[in-house]
Amino acid sequence: MAKFKLALFNNLHSQWRQFYAAQSEALTLKWQALEAREQVMLRSLSWFLPAALLVFVLSESWQGYNQAKQKLQAEQKLSSNIGAVYSKLSGIQDSDLTLSALVEQQSSMAALALTQVPIAGKGLQITVKHNDFAVLANLMVNLEKQGVTFNQYQISQDTDKSIVLQAIISKGN
Repeated sequence: MAKFKLALFNNLHSQWRQFYAAQSEALTLKWQALEAREQVMLRSLSWFLPAALLVFVLSESWQGYNQAKQKLQAEQKLSSNIGAVYSKLSGIQDSDLTLSALVEQQSSMAALALTQVPIAGKGLQITVKHNDFAVLANLMVNLEKQGVTFNQYQISQDTDKSIVLQAIISKGN
C-alpha cells in the first residue's frame, strides 16, 4: 500500500513539474514579447497591488483596534460610574436598610426562615423559628457581634414543638 501511495505521489509530482515547466516557458515567452515599457508597468503593478492590499488590511485592522479600544474605554467609564453610584448608595446611612440586610445575611447563613417588619424609628421586628434553641442563640450572638441591639425579645415554643424567637432590634452605635 505504501509503495502504491509513493508511486501515485511520484506520478502526480512529475505531472505537476511538467505542467509548471510548460506554463513557465509560455509565460517567459509572453514576457519577452512585451515591450520594455509594458514590462516596467507590470513590474510596478506587481509591487503596487500587494502594497495597496497590505495598506488596506492594516488600515482596517487599525480602525477595528481603535473601535475596540474606544468601546473598552466607554465600558470602563460606565463601570466606574456604576461603581461610584453604588459606593454613594452604600454610603447612605439608612439604619433600617442596613439592619435588615444584616439580619437577612445572618439568618440565611444559619438557614433560618425569617420574617421582618420595619418599625418606624425603632428598628425591626423579627420572627425566627427553628427546632433547636442553640441555632437561635447562635443567631442572637452573631447579630450582637455585628452591633445589633435587642431592645425586646421573647422566646416561646410553638404548637409544633419548634422554638420561636420574636424580637425588636436596632443597630447600635
